[in-house]
Amino acid sequence: SWTRAVAGKTVTRKITEDQQRIYQGWFDNARRLHRLVTELQALSLQAFEQAEGSSRRS
Repeated sequence: SWTRAVAGKTVTRKITEDQQRIYQGWFDNARRLHRLVTELQALSLQAFEQAEGSSRRS
């Protein structure tokens, strides 16, 4: 099965073993992309907070 979140809800679709094998790379890449975007958001927030903290002290 292929499970993902759509509009905040979990959606599951049954797929065959052949489809799983064919598309596994896509699924792995999607998970990796999600992790990287989450990490980038955290780093951006941290950089913003550091920049704002230093500008307030000036």
